[in-house]
Amino acid sequence: MAEFPTSSIATTQLVAGRSCGTCSLCCKVLRIDETQSPAGEWCKHCDPGHGCKIHPTRPATCRDFFCLWLTLGEVGEHWKPAKSKMVLRSELDGARIAAHVDRNAPGAWLRAPYYQDLKRWAAIAAQGENQVSVWIGMHAIVVLPDRDVDLGLVGEDEVIVSTRERTGNGVVLGAEKIKRSELAERQKQWVTARRSF
Repeated sequence: MAEFPTSSIATTQLVAGRSCGTCSLCCKVLRIDETQSPAGEWCKHCDPGHGCKIHPTRPATCRDFFCLWLTLGEVGEHWKPAKSKMVLRSELDGARIAAHVDRNAPGAWLRAPYYQDLKRWAAIAAQGENQVSVWIGMHAIVVLPDRDVDLGLVGEDEVIVSTRERTGNGVVLGAEKIKRSELAERQKQWVTARRSF
């Protein structure tokens, strides 16, 4: 079985020859609570093309963040955020690859070779408990091997979960958003249901 790309991340050591340079797209596409920056809007402390204006005192969230292009050699050179218009990151303790897309280029994830990479990772994810998602601000799309599931806006009180349904044609993979308050109960149901798979 092929390995899900984020599962091989052991450190935040940078890939040789890769650096942020003038790229600061993470300061736009990611939500940063400490600076009250919503996903999809430039952080008030960012000077696009130049970097963070408070770099020495930036919040821990920013200090500890490294996109997958910086830390994972298997992620191709074409994924550099300044080029791809997307920031790839590992979420849910390595169980999810998320592509956070610049709102000024909302279709970037559908272009070649990005979409093909996302589909390849989705096929690997389907073998386990992993997930591949695309985010445009708070709008989420889960990429599955055979289709994409557009979940629309995901609220702060919601989470995305993967689903498996047994049908006459085999197991059908899916995704849905649920309230965070429902997650524990749903996980109990899934454990019981998966014993039959």
